[in-house]
Amino acid sequence: MTHDQEEALEVADRVVVMNKGKVEQIGTPQEVYHKPASVFVLNFLGNVNLFQGRVIDGKLYLGKNPLEMPDGAKSNIKSANLYIRPHQFDISRTPQADNVIKANIKYINQAGSSVKIDLSSESGVPLQVEITQHEFSQLKLIKGEDVFVCPKDITFCEYEI
Repeated sequence: MTHDQEEALEVADRVVVMNKGKVEQIGTPQEVYHKPASVFVLNFLGNVNLFQGRVIDGKLYLGKNPLEMPDGAKSNIKSANLYIRPHQFDISRTPQADNVIKANIKYINQAGSSVKIDLSSESGVPLQVEITQHEFSQLKLIKGEDVFVCPKDITFCEYEI
């Protein structure tokens, strides 16, 4: 038994995530990390960006930006909370897709195996993005620059009907 999340995910065959004495999720480290059963499990296992959106005509809007609804979403949804991990974004200087979010770079931390970038979206939502050192050296991003981020994957989604 351990309380260290990284250690548990590295050495375990099965992981049990508990919250106040209640089991939230049991599964392999991959299942628990990539398919969290609840917001608690998601937040317990690492940083995550939260987006609050509204649904219009089957498209999810974060400010002015439409995103495709995740698979399995119901048609009568009015709003949704999307959770996206920092490494699940592409970042570029020009829009590469329709579902991009315009943002301004506030801080860059180049220490470590990945580069951590703090941004503020056009609508004021703070974002955290992580890219590889190689991507960073190719892009040559600078603080204060406007960029476009595009979610590659949505980790978890809560809906309101």
